[in-house]
Amino acid sequence: KGLAVQGKGSGATDITDADVKGAQMEKATLGDARLAGADLSNADLTGAELSRSKLAGTVLANARLERCNLTRADLTGADLSGAALTNANLADADLSNANLTNSDLRGARVQGANLNAADLDGAVTTGVDFTFAKLGKARIQLSVKSLPPKIQNMIELHLLWADSQGKRGEQANLSGQ
Repeated sequence: KGLAVQGKGSGATDITDADVKGAQMEKATLGDARLAGADLSNADLTGAELSRSKLAGTVLANARLERCNLTRADLTGADLSGAALTNANLADADLSNANLTNSDLRGARVQGANLNAADLDGAVTTGVDFTFAKLGKARIQLSVKSLPPKIQNMIELHLLWADSQGKRGEQANLSGQ
């Protein structure tokens, strides 16, 4: 506990199964690190380099991973619930069976990522292109707040229109959106 790492670290770092809740590791260089099974809940890894790291089964609940490079990282079965992954690079990462419930993935790159059987319930995915991600058996239940503001407004007006039987709001026209 109480781990603080900033800037360059050892790429061969091994904190497998360690309890490092709340660690301060902004911009840490931990490419190829072994962190499997570690508890990094509430840790701050903003801007950290974690490409090719072994994070299978790691607890990263409510962790800050904004702008983090997780390219080709193994996050199989990791707990990323409530994690802030804004603008993170998850390209080619293995997130199969990962818990991403209520995480913030706005602007994250997921090209080639394996999200098979991942739970993305309630995740904010604005600006995320899932086109080349593997989503087999993934659980995704997007909230209205994950949609662009213009679409959110259209839905709100449509619900008002439907509830008032056409007296208020307006019927949604989503063609071309």
